[in-house]
Amino acid sequence: MNGPNRQVKQALSAKAQEWFEDVATQRVLGATAHIKLISDMFLDLCNRADAMTGAELTDGIMGVAEYFISTRGEASQAITNAIRLMLGKIDNYREGTGMQAAEYLRGSIAGYLQQSAGNLQKIKEYTGKVIAKMNTVMLFDYSSTVNYIADIAHSQNQVLKVLVPQSIALDGGKPYIKPFREAGHKVHFIPDGSLYYYIQQCQAAFIGSETFYPNGDCFNTVGAEMLAFLCTHFEVPFYVITPLIKLDRRAQYGYQKPPIMINNKARMARGLEEDMIDGVDFTCPELVRIPARDITAYITEKGIIPPGGIYAESLNFI
Repeated sequence: MNGPNRQVKQALSAKAQEWFEDVATQRVLGATAHIKLISDMFLDLCNRADAMTGAELTDGIMGVAEYFISTRGEASQAITNAIRLMLGKIDNYREGTGMQAAEYLRGSIAGYLQQSAGNLQKIKEYTGKVIAKMNTVMLFDYSSTVNYIADIAHSQNQVLKVLVPQSIALDGGKPYIKPFREAGHKVHFIPDGSLYYYIQQCQAAFIGSETFYPNGDCFNTVGAEMLAFLCTHFEVPFYVITPLIKLDRRAQYGYQKPPIMINNKARMARGLEEDMIDGVDFTCPELVRIPARDITAYITEKGIIPPGGIYAESLNFI
């Protein structure tokens, strides 16, 4: 990290710089978790507002905001949407004191987080209804929203068998193991190449969403599209658990998300000799598009919505 990006990070406290790295390097997974950490960075800057003018605080806040919109926001529209909602009309406070700008921003962030908590509670309730009579499910790639299934099922006196593919592209399966084991569920950790064999044993599959379009298409970690296709083939319900804030409204006006590529050398080159690695291409897509035809329903704060109903809810959300 260098140039303007380095300056953005150095404006934060030592603790907030750790949060910055958690999001920038995805040491912590999940768009919801990233939004919370970004809000904490904003509040970190507000804690030093008494030594700043309104313009100085606003510039610091916008530096963090623009960095994450241009990086994580490219993968997850929820991050871009949430940042814009939290910042609200912060530019109106540039001419005032830092404390005035900080007071406005703290109130705006608190309002956003309160509404998000309410939305999450509704999503949990609808998810509980979907899984109520299930005993074997598959969870692909880590989502902090999907992770709540562990506690939801436990609260309903359910013991689930949870099949978790390894999701090698981001190591996204491993974070499910601890919370589901601690909640008393049975966990079967499988290679992601065995999806065809194991999905036939499941009553449903669940993923989170980095982004979705008004037409019902969803974007998530590479491999999720294969799972969705197999679910359609074997007639296994495939659910996307997501708040509506992950909507990318730009698709309504012709925008198409460009491929986001990652280099998996660090994960895939383990055990190979260095002279064998040289010249080998380890890149692959980070996110892939899952067509609406392979999705059974979205579980959102507005209910359990089939892909065909997402357009109307998207217009309401916009």
